Amino acid sequence: MHAHSTPSFPLRIGNDLAKARVYLPNPPTLPLDWHWQQSGAAAALIAANSNHWRKILVICAKIFTPDDDWRSFLQRGLFSQVALEIGATELVTDSGIALIAGNEAAGKLNIASDAGQRLNGAPGIQRLDQWRWKVPYLDYRQFPNASILLLRQALHCYP
Repeated sequence: MHAHSTPSFPLRIGNDLAKARVYLPNPPTLPLDWHWQQSGAAAALIAANSNHWRKILVICAKIFTPDDDWRSFLQRGLFSQVALEIGATELVTDSGIALIAGNEAAGKLNIASDAGQRLNGAPGIQRLDQWRWKVPYLDYRQFPNASILLLRQALHCYP
């Protein structure tokens, strides 16, 4: 018996009814019997994966935290408020914010690299419509804190 499972595609990590979705190209390794509603779900996911997934989840938490305490939000609220859509080939059509992270995820969704209106001062962030945004892959080199802050401010203009 393996301690981890390799998920099938597409994969949703988080609440089916989440008000925000982040589209990513590649899945994390999921710990056996892991569920997004369990206590310590984010910490368990990070522990089962590389530092790469810690960065992804931290950036998600920093973008969507309702206050400045992104650390608590990461551990307690992230997966109930934000669903990670892994390897999706179409957007979920319910209302809510959708972030398409990186060119690989955008390609799977047939979104052109130059689509949308650029967000001033935040390279790689493009507003596709009221709810959908193309953003850099969730890595600090491509998506620094300054860009996270600008995106947070822009998202708060569109409740």
